[in-house]
Amino acid sequence: MHPDQKLLGQAHQRGAEVMARYRKVDPRIWNDAKFRDLSDNAKLVFFMLLTHPNMTALGAMRATVAGLAEEMGWEPEAFREAFREALSKGMAEHDQKACLIALPRFIKYNPPESPNVVKAWGGALDLLPECELKSRVIARAKAFTEGKGEGFAKALPEAFAKGMPYQEQEQEQEQEVYSGAAGDSEKTGRQSRKKPATPIPDDFNPNESCKAKALELGVSLNNELPKFIDHALANDRRQADWQAAFRTWLGKSPDFAPRGQQPTGGPARPRELTLD
Repeated sequence: MHPDQKLLGQAHQRGAEVMARYRKVDPRIWNDAKFRDLSDNAKLVFFMLLTHPNMTALGAMRATVAGLAEEMGWEPEAFREAFREALSKGMAEHDQKACLIALPRFIKYNPPESPNVVKAWGGALDLLPECELKSRVIARAKAFTEGKGEGFAKALPEAFAKGMPYQEQEQEQEQEVYSGAAGDSEKTGRQSRKKPATPIPDDFNPNESCKAKALELGVSLNNELPKFIDHALANDRRQADWQAAFRTWLGKSPDFAPRGQQPTGGPARPRELTLD
């Protein structure tokens, strides 16, 4: 091995080791309405996930709810209840079948200090099980590095460029949603058409109309809201009516569900989020 390549590899490893030991917690978290609304137990669970030794630089790790509860010395149901709060506010994501947990805003507050650190992300990616949530983790990492400039974008390992099969499906859904939302918003009247297009709010939450739409379609808000927010942030979307955009997203979600998971006939029922 050439000496320069050896030194570069050592630099990548040091960057990964530093991220494994240290995490950044922005003190403004105490100003965040979602965080303040969490119970004390939910706040502790969120900090536990944020600082967990297995949390990768991508803001995701392989773990089970039962295992995390045991680490804290809690009864599993107590941990599940607290974890549900973080999930419901979009502060954490969970694929129960794949045993994958992710924090959507992790990279924003724990960014790579240099392109060399980004190059070490390939090792972190290998630790994550393949699933739809992993696709969203990849999409967030790609969007972040592209926003940091050419040096960071080029440093992204090849594995991120290949992506996951779920992503093409989600991109197709995204194009239909945002074009459809504009028409939905115009139906609300002249006043809505005058509203300026803005980025999705940090505290975006579905209103009662969106909740009713999800109930009607049998769509899980816990599943769809994080994906909707991720797409909006990663693509720097602007909308005059974000509630209308989310209603359109919900309306399209059954069409883009994996084969065999579309809602069937009969009264629509929301899919419950289980955390076993």
